[in-house]
Amino acid sequence: MKSNTFFKIVCLLGIVPFWLACAQTGPWTMTKGPASSEKVETSKPTPSTAKQKSDSVTALKKKFPGDEAFEEKSTESLSPSKPKLEEPEHPTVSAEIELFEKPQVEEPIFEEPEFEQPAVHAPSGTVEAGATMPIFEDEAKQQKGFVVTNVFYGTTRKYTGVKISPKFYGGDAGETLEYGIATISVPTDPQMRSKGSLTTPLTIFEMQLEEEDPKKHVILTKAGRLSKDVFLQRLNGNLTDHPAMLVFVHGFNNTFEYAVQRAAQLAYDLEFDGTSVVFSWPSNGQAQDYIKDANRIRAAAIDLRLFLKTLHQGTEAKSVYLVAHSMGSVALTNALHDLALEMKERQKPIFKEVILAAPDIDQVEFAKLFAEFKRITERTTLYASSRDQALIISREVNGYRRAGDSSDGILTLPGLDSIDVSRLDTNLIGHSYFGDNKSVISDIYRLIRGSPIYQRGKLVKRSIAGLTFWEFIP
Repeated sequence: MKSNTFFKIVCLLGIVPFWLACAQTGPWTMTKGPASSEKVETSKPTPSTAKQKSDSVTALKKKFPGDEAFEEKSTESLSPSKPKLEEPEHPTVSAEIELFEKPQVEEPIFEEPEFEQPAVHAPSGTVEAGATMPIFEDEAKQQKGFVVTNVFYGTTRKYTGVKISPKFYGGDAGETLEYGIATISVPTDPQMRSKGSLTTPLTIFEMQLEEEDPKKHVILTKAGRLSKDVFLQRLNGNLTDHPAMLVFVHGFNNTFEYAVQRAAQLAYDLEFDGTSVVFSWPSNGQAQDYIKDANRIRAAAIDLRLFLKTLHQGTEAKSVYLVAHSMGSVALTNALHDLALEMKERQKPIFKEVILAAPDIDQVEFAKLFAEFKRITERTTLYASSRDQALIISREVNGYRRAGDSSDGILTLPGLDSIDVSRLDTNLIGHSYFGDNKSVISDIYRLIRGSPIYQRGKLVKRSIAGLTFWEFIP
């Protein structure tokens, strides 16, 4: 037993030196870098390797065409003398200050869109086909299946910097009022898009299931920001032959894309003989953000007043029609009230029509605002419904009846044209009838052409508490 133990010890003592020797020469050896303190033994160059080194040095010293231009420069770079500083472009500014570049302010850029002549108004000399689409003299446009038009806009949304048109502006509020133009295509074939409908690609859970087709869908194709001066210059250019503006203020849960699309579709379906303009406030475009939008709409009223004042003082428009939907009525009525107070000395109206569709504003507040601003508009029309589920919910949230809710009787005021549309066949929510119901579209069509309310078809005169209102009878 002792002999076996002695034999194992002897074997181990012989194997360990052999293993250490292999560890320094095998493929798993770790090479020490230059920072290592160990000395690395180098082999002496053989005659063949010395000759290769000599050939390499000769190749490096060989001059190529153009090398002479760099020899003097490289010599100067090795010189110990201090290099001279170049003289700055502006002698009054030191070289050290110029190291800090002046920040460049981004200027609004807008590429002039390529589009056909705007076709939102029926050409003169054509025959109206009742309440149908306008007839165009150019058959090629008919065959094309859509028209392209511009919508001028003012917005207090924050510019995202994303060049894709639908994402041009988001739901965040910007610091200043911005101006610009959006280009929208609208289908012309009634079989592809019925009058009043805002057709868009089928989308489920924000997933678009079909491609955009200008023959079927209302599409925002381009948008661009403009300075205020350029905005007014181009707007006045549009108003030269047709000095009328249709200004649209959207409601709650609307994106910038929806706002300009609806403005273009509404102007086209109304065969509006003028220019379409939209004011887009920073709605977040989400149904669950009602309270958030309600808080923002108050600030939007201040900017809308400025925008309306700019349109009034800076354009050559002779007739201005204002249309507000839902929560947008809060901004419009407050803006008009403040504008009326500012123009206290003015006695003549400055706006042709004010149209409030399903206004989501407290009835008492509206009555007080209307008492002041009615003198700066020739006529104010209010559309209300008892089947508007959105306003019924709004009443529960806010605690007070809304001006567009006629479930307990329609709001009537002296000088206000109140129209109850409860009998009309609307969608499940019954809140967007101003734009997607043919009867309402037809009534607004006659309204903006100056027809008195008692001459517009399907309206029956009613009275409540000694005040008159009108009811739509299908």
